Amino acid sequence: MTDPVSLFSTTSADPQAEPSRGRRRVSMLWLLTVPFVLLMMALALALGALAYRSGSGAVNVVAAQLVQDVVKRLGQAVEHHVLPARRVLDAAYPPGTVAAADVRQDEAALRQRLWLATAFQPDPYHYVYYANQDGQVLGMMRRSPTQVEWRSKYAAKDARQIALMGGLTDAPTGAVTEDKVFEPRQRPWYLAAMKRQADVWTPFYVDFRTRELVATRARPVADAQGHWRGVVATDMAMGELDRFIASLRISPGGFAFIVEPDGQLVATSRGTSVRMVDGEGKRVQVDAEQTPLLAKVYQQVRSKLPGTTLEHPGSLRIADDGGQVYETGFARISDDAGLDWGIVVAMPREDYLGGIATIVERSAIGAGVTALVMLLLGMLVVRGISSDVRRLAHMAQRIGTGDWNAPLLHQRTRELWALAQSLARMQDSLRTDRLTGLANREALLQRMEQRMKSRRRGEQDAGLAVLFVDLDGFKSVNDRFGHHVGDRVLTDMGQRLAASVRAQDMVARWAGDEFVVLLDPIASAADAHRVRAQVETRLREPMTLEGGEQLTVRGGSVGLAVYPDDALTALELIQAADVDMYRRKRGG
Repeated sequence: MTDPVSLFSTTSADPQAEPSRGRRRVSMLWLLTVPFVLLMMALALALGALAYRSGSGAVNVVAAQLVQDVVKRLGQAVEHHVLPARRVLDAAYPPGTVAAADVRQDEAALRQRLWLATAFQPDPYHYVYYANQDGQVLGMMRRSPTQVEWRSKYAAKDARQIALMGGLTDAPTGAVTEDKVFEPRQRPWYLAAMKRQADVWTPFYVDFRTRELVATRARPVADAQGHWRGVVATDMAMGELDRFIASLRISPGGFAFIVEPDGQLVATSRGTSVRMVDGEGKRVQVDAEQTPLLAKVYQQVRSKLPGTTLEHPGSLRIADDGGQVYETGFARISDDAGLDWGIVVAMPREDYLGGIATIVERSAIGAGVTALVMLLLGMLVVRGISSDVRRLAHMAQRIGTGDWNAPLLHQRTRELWALAQSLARMQDSLRTDRLTGLANREALLQRMEQRMKSRRRGEQDAGLAVLFVDLDGFKSVNDRFGHHVGDRVLTDMGQRLAASVRAQDMVARWAGDEFVVLLDPIASAADAHRVRAQVETRLREPMTLEGGEQLTVRGGSVGLAVYPDDALTALELIQAADVDMYRRKRGG
């Protein structure tokens, strides 16, 4: 059973969160609004002055910088889309983790790692899988935050089974066997990883269901002897990146695209990277027939791409066949798994020339509007903090009236967070027995009343029961060994009780050497009797003192009462169990 202390524990406040003494108090309104207002006004005025001084002579420099910034922004989006693939594989098979000879030997641990891997970056890496040289496959595809498909195959000749899981500890249900036998050892991702003996990206292919480009990152996994045993992989769908680049607002006539060295489009803001031919998705090639403007731009930047990076992108001024001049930025992005893309951004010269004349005027207006907005925002923030203070006061009031389950709400400032933590510690001390760390009498009674009300309202039909435990011969322990040993016995017995019941049950110290166990729920009184027998056996086990001396414990007398057969209120039910305990104690 889970340590009962954890049911009531709260995180202690950071000592550094306490306010420094002796500091001059500053109004929240000034602290939260004035610096931001001044910063935004200074930024707006600086931009206006810069534009005024630069004039038309600096237009080309600004334009080149602008397209390079868009290239960097797009490159960051690409990295955000691509880089997590490595971390997903690290979560599925952390470095140093060895592959078992049979996936069934490591299935539980692998299932847990796959669950974490698919939750780590569910879009686009919602499918992570592992296959070995024996044709065995285990994979997980996340369908929602709380539901996954568990895909398994334990023999090469068998078809893969697909089942649903609603939680990490849930057993797969509704298994369906695929019609065709899935042979992982012949898949491109498996062959590529085994051939490279390192992380590798497979070539893109068109997913027949989503009609989006998909690539797979795969990694070979070794066994304990260092031999390559299998491959772990995850699929990357380019749909999100395609939508991001399509949503870029570069300029009215601007465009951007991502291309592979062979000229095949990965994503583009103009047109599409996949076209349908005879009902089948085909990748689009950058050429004069399909994408004439993109082909013109790519033809001139292609040879310069290898010498660029996101930190140092290139720029070029390119004219199309109609004489329109485009300011073009470009950069190459690559990784250790073989990914090699070119990012290209182009903007017509006429799109940015027309805006220079009005920048100064708009900057002045923007500075005033920004100052007003920041003032209003500051007022809203202050109101939010005041709302936090009111909620804290309400929480303290509820605790003061005996409601120890008042929720600890998130606070937005250090000081309020520290205050909330102090209230949480007070909640903890009100519900916990200081010696044993178990729940105390008040917490137990409150839990029982809640459970009984739930059953009276018809929300639950299962019964509940209490065990009243009185330690036998405890006074003689105190007399012989002293109270410090008696305290050790009480703590040990409390831990034994906690370990004898389920996680959802509750163990509380009632008084002195008396404990009460709430069994909730129970199917029948017979179940409660079986638990009582287990508890009695566990209490009689000897314990070892600090000097190694064995202390023979006489155990405890355990009374039992069942709701609603024996009583209808919490106190009456405990009293009934107490009476039963004395009856058993007298009966030996």
